[in-house]
Amino acid sequence: MADCDRIEAAMKGIDGHSKPGDANVTSLVQVMKELSGSHLLGTKIFNEAPTTAKELEAAHKYTKVFTGKDVPSSVPGAEALLQQQHGKANTLAIDEGDRHEVLRLESENPKPTPMLDTVTHMCHGKPVSAATIWFDGKPQMTSIELPDLAIVLDQSGKAVKVDQY
Repeated sequence: MADCDRIEAAMKGIDGHSKPGDANVTSLVQVMKELSGSHLLGTKIFNEAPTTAKELEAAHKYTKVFTGKDVPSSVPGAEALLQQQHGKANTLAIDEGDRHEVLRLESENPKPTPMLDTVTHMCHGKPVSAATIWFDGKPQMTSIELPDLAIVLDQSGKAVKVDQY
């Protein structure tokens, strides 16, 4: 719950009247960058995704669920999932308590290559998400979704728009 405490503290004062350059918006962007780093990149599940996807296709299965020691997490009860299509890994996901990550992979690349990573924290039943896309092999957070608000970021990671739903 420490992550949600940090997120909620950073969300204070942000509303439909907030502007991209406001200190509280900048603070939330920094907190979300820190808390939304991938827990899947570089793990055994990620590195072995192409082989696992081929094994799943051969077995006529589309997904594999990882539990226990196979999950790259210290959170009790955490689960991970790999999804394949036509023998190529296209999605990895991990559930760690109140944190859920979905990592989309480039299915045409034989080496696991991230395309889009979305990390959602459920804070008191409300989702707070950060989406990160990859440009030239580098992650760049593009948006933060809050209950009733969205913050759009530019390529440098600075807020450029705050929208109210």
